[in-house]
Amino acid sequence: MTGDNPFHRSSKWRPPDETEEEEQARIEAAARSQKIDEAIAKEAKERRQKNKSILKMLLLGQSGSGKTTVLKNIRIMGDAGKWETERRLWRVVVHYNLLRAVNEVARALGDAIAQPTETVRTERAAPTTFSARSSWNGPGRPSTDSYMSSATPCQPDFTIRHGILKLELAPFRQIEADLQKLLTRELTDDGWAPGDAIMVATPFDDIPLGNIDLSQEQQAELTVRSHEEWMSKVSPLLRAADSGASNVLSISTNIIMYQQRGVKELWQDPVVKAAIKRRAVTLDSSAEYFLDNVSRIAARDYVPTDDDILHARLHTMGVQEYNINLPEPQAHPPQAKGPDRVDPHFLKLRTKLGVRQWRIYDVGGSRNQRQTWLPYFDDAQLILFVAPIHCFDENLAEDPGVNRVTDSVDLWKSLVKAKLLARTSLILFLNKVDLVRMKIAEGRDPSRHVQKYTGGLDAEAYTAFMRQRFIDIHKRSSVSSSRSLYMAVTSAVNSNLTRAALVSSKYHVDVQRN
Repeated sequence: MTGDNPFHRSSKWRPPDETEEEEQARIEAAARSQKIDEAIAKEAKERRQKNKSILKMLLLGQSGSGKTTVLKNIRIMGDAGKWETERRLWRVVVHYNLLRAVNEVARALGDAIAQPTETVRTERAAPTTFSARSSWNGPGRPSTDSYMSSATPCQPDFTIRHGILKLELAPFRQIEADLQKLLTRELTDDGWAPGDAIMVATPFDDIPLGNIDLSQEQQAELTVRSHEEWMSKVSPLLRAADSGASNVLSISTNIIMYQQRGVKELWQDPVVKAAIKRRAVTLDSSAEYFLDNVSRIAARDYVPTDDDILHARLHTMGVQEYNINLPEPQAHPPQAKGPDRVDPHFLKLRTKLGVRQWRIYDVGGSRNQRQTWLPYFDDAQLILFVAPIHCFDENLAEDPGVNRVTDSVDLWKSLVKAKLLARTSLILFLNKVDLVRMKIAEGRDPSRHVQKYTGGLDAEAYTAFMRQRFIDIHKRSSVSSSRSLYMAVTSAVNSNLTRAALVSSKYHVDVQRN
């Protein structure tokens, strides 16, 4: 509006006492003001146009849900160039995961040797005790009401070789600590420490539950501020190590390479495995994956594969932003390889939605980080919510009184009820179905922990029950009856299954354009 602005009045109008010089100055000022207004309007129009070409997606889920692994799959499909430049850096994280797994097994062996008379549970169920650094899934913790069986004493068949093997692998403990210090240094440098106020399950309430010690969660999973920070520290050290310099990375490579036979002997020893089972030390699937692949990982010229990186556990704090630029379809044919590889299904986003860039926000899932979610909801067009359904017998590490499946259900209710998200499309991944099958095959019954589930030891029945439960919540509680929802059952470490779900979701979800 320029009607009351004297600078914008017609040059034919002039105040009675205005001189010719003042009139000329007024006209020139009006012209400058008009140019500024036009520039602001043009910039605003360009910004709106640019925003229309950006698809903003939030990746949500509790800590340990597998959402970061889903993000890795997205980046493999659509951000291959940057993914390839980062590949070698992940060697450090893979080594850390392997060292941690070896140390967990060696620790269980040492405890068993120190207490040679153990008990055997006669019923196969979830353990009542566990190591703070061992669980079915990193920070998750088994419920404490699962064993209701008798116990009988047994005598493990340990030999002198078992004690020697434990001593030979003892240096792994120091190398694990050194790599952890390297990767997490920015946290301690900034004065960060566990014990922040914990928030209730819904990210929309502002009710702190007090200061709960998060030390067990931090022990359970390596925590870093951001991927960019640890990569910036590791990159020069890795270059130096590859050039022959001695540092923590070259030392870890050499120790793993020279001790790989001992690691394989430890992991494949039936007496050790029996002791681990008796002591209810349950390694997560990622730990078992790296132990099974120690020969390949121990090679001096080892470069992580996509599957290695998908299995590598690394917990991030706060919000991680990723921008995936979608090129013109004809510029990247489907047969392109290496850094030029872009999944052809991703390119269809350009033609279907007019999207040139996919902006993804991966936000922290721990309860003390959920207060950071709200600012990102305002202009989100798509939410991918990852709900792990294998953890029916686990509680939150940061709040041992809350079942993990119950926590995911409560989060889902909060999301679908939020008026702020009425125009936001939803994708739901019921994740870690592979671990559902594994747990149920080992005799862990979801009906002991999940209300209204009566299907017993049937993985398909339990998965179908959880699927219907989330669908019913969306139907009953969603603030928008027309909002689209796409749901898939996934295993994030299974790249083919997850990528198929991601591709399918793009054809079923209606994204609201601003």
